[in-house]
Amino acid sequence: MMKEVRRMNFQFGDLIFVKGGTFLVSSAIKKITHSPYSHVAIAVAPDLICEIDVFSKMKIRPNHYKNYDVFRYFRPLSSQEQNQMMQFLLKKIHCSKGYDWGKILEMFMRYVFHYNTYIDLKNREICSELADLAYQSIQIDLVPGKRDGDVSPEDLVESPYIFKIKEIREYAS
Repeated sequence: MMKEVRRMNFQFGDLIFVKGGTFLVSSAIKKITHSPYSHVAIAVAPDLICEIDVFSKMKIRPNHYKNYDVFRYFRPLSSQEQNQMMQFLLKKIHCSKGYDWGKILEMFMRYVFHYNTYIDLKNREICSELADLAYQSIQIDLVPGKRDGDVSPEDLVESPYIFKIKEIREYAS
């Protein structure tokens, strides 16, 4: 018997917060940020996401995650905002040199040792930084009081401007 796979029809700009992940970096991010989330991606079409992860450069691809929560900005993005954000993401994809390990080190120093430092490697991002900067590109500050892009997945999920619309859980049978 074939198992039915539930898929979410995303709206442009939805934020997909991924739970789980057994990779060492995923576990470390969840632990140091005290969050169930290890990764965030941005929806750019009904089943397409834009993301950067530790294994590859930034790209747009079909959503392959099985355990995630979908959060949405409190109002629909206008077509102008969607176009502007998409242009921002495409420019970032074109320039991307890969994952920003310096930002992970910075996050570790801040959360574990309470040492404030700022590391930003040119044309490299982490997932939550990309999501924050994408919204900043359309003049929406999801995490007021934080430096643009200097946020964790947990910082984003605590934003007063987004709300959870769906939980997706697919388990092996």
